[in-house]
Amino acid sequence: MSEPGSSAAHEISGLNEDAATATAMQAVPTARTRQLLVAIFGMLAYQGFTMSINGVGAPWIARSFNLGQSGIATLYAWISVSAIGALILSRLADRVGRRRVLLGCMAATPLCALGAALARSLFLFATFEILL
Repeated sequence: MSEPGSSAAHEISGLNEDAATATAMQAVPTARTRQLLVAIFGMLAYQGFTMSINGVGAPWIARSFNLGQSGIATLYAWISVSAIGALILSRLADRVGRRRVLLGCMAATPLCALGAALARSLFLFATFEILL
């Protein structure tokens, strides 16, 4: 014969097992989660490359536009104005959604990089770099 309350104890232990199973299932990333993480890390690497290439290319940029040390420093100061764009894009992401803003930025980045690469004037180069 069963003891009083043993069925309640069995139900509680069953609930604990279900909770443990659910927690273990949540710990295993799904294929969608892995795709999302790969996409995020890829995007970060891509954007990091586009932002760091100016430091590597500084001697060639200075030579292309006949800039001295102060000229290249002034150019990079103007390019740093692009940080204000982050504020604008964050507000835009709140209104239209992060996905649309990220996809738009990912599409605009190579276009602005191409524009900067083909720019013949310092003004156009700086404008494309700010938009980049």
